[in-house]
Amino acid sequence: MKKIARYSLAFLFCLLLLAPIFSLSASTSGTLAEDQEGLADIGRAFGENGEPRDVRLIAVQIINVVLTVLALIFVVLFIFGGFKWMTAAGNDDQIGKAKKTLVAAVIGLVIVIAAWGISRFIICKVLDASQGGYTCSAL
Repeated sequence: MKKIARYSLAFLFCLLLLAPIFSLSASTSGTLAEDQEGLADIGRAFGENGEPRDVRLIAVQIINVVLTVLALIFVVLFIFGGFKWMTAAGNDDQIGKAKKTLVAAVIGLVIVIAAWGISRFIICKVLDASQGGYTCSAL
């Protein structure tokens, strides 16, 4: 049973990592001319009017992506702990392990949410101080 749980967790983790690749590959049009017309989408890192985007905003997006991935990992860990508890069949050792997994997942999720809130607060204050009158609704 442990092997099945490990393999299924590894499969879900790999699927989570490969999901953006599948969505990008599904968006290709097929012909070379149409794909080259889509090169403007790649240039979105330089903004809509061709000017470079602010490095601070790119850093904010990277932080948001990292914290989102971490939150998803802890949610999957939480689901895995619940699955372990449900399949324990009254075995106290397995229930104890499942409880430890659930507690660790909840603690990790709380830490990630707190990190997101703190980083958002600090970034908003830094951008407001450096640009003056900046609103955090764009983040």
